[in-house]
This record gives sequence, C-alpha cells and structure tokens, in this order.
Amino acid sequence: MAERLEKAIKDWYQNSRVADLEYLDLATEVRLRDISHNIDVVYDRLILHSRISRSEYRTLLKVINENQAELLNSLETTSKPVDTSNQVVDIAKQLEGLSLGKTKSKKEEPFFVYKDPLKILKEEREKAKSHDEQNQA
Repeated sequence: MAERLEKAIKDWYQNSRVADLEYLDLATEVRLRDISHNIDVVYDRLILHSRISRSEYRTLLKVINENQAELLNSLETTSKPVDTSNQVVDIAKQLEGLSLGKTKSKKEEPFFVYKDPLKILKEEREKAKSHDEQNQA
C-alpha cells in the first residue's frame, strides 16, 4: 500500500499543474493569481496528507484494538487462580466408576481337585467294564 501511495504522490508531483515551482521565486512581483495558486497547492497537499494520515491512523487503531482485546483475554486467564481441589475430587469420582471393558460378575465356580492321571485312567476302565457287564446281562 505504501508503494502505491508513493507512486501516486510521485505521479501527482510530475503531472500536476504545480510541477514547475518557478512561481515560488520571490524576486518577482507577487500577483493575486500566484497567491491563489499557492493556496491551491498547499490545500491539495494538505488534503493528500490528511488522507494518508487518516488511513494510517485507522490501521493503527485497528491493530491497537486487536492487541487490547488479546491482552484483556490473557489477563483474565492469568489473573484467575485455578481451583484444582474440586477438579481432583471430580477426577477421583470418575476414576472410581471407570471400567476398561465388560465387567464380569463373580460367580461361584466349582473347585476342581486334580488327581493322578493313572488313577483317573484306572477309574474310567473300571466304569467301562461295569458298563459293559450291565449291557451284556
């Protein structure tokens, strides 16, 4: 934006009716027309300066307002003390009810006592013999 303004100012100086500054020579007699022309030049430059300044002031004001809002937000977050005692209690309550999967209710399961495999084999053979004898009779 600054380059564009500088280019516009340079073009204005080169192409305006006041580009030739011979009218400022004080050795000549001052005419009313020259004074009027000088006033026009000063007025034009004053208007140009006002427009540029106003644009810059708006930009600065916008930046200041943004920074002020950001500072207020950061001030609010840093000035409030953080009460962690309630948070700790809430987290502890949540952890108590936390389950990591399906919960199994404890059922009474039968208690198995394992015997010697040879004894089990003998008992099964005896059962089979007695079963065969009952079927034959």
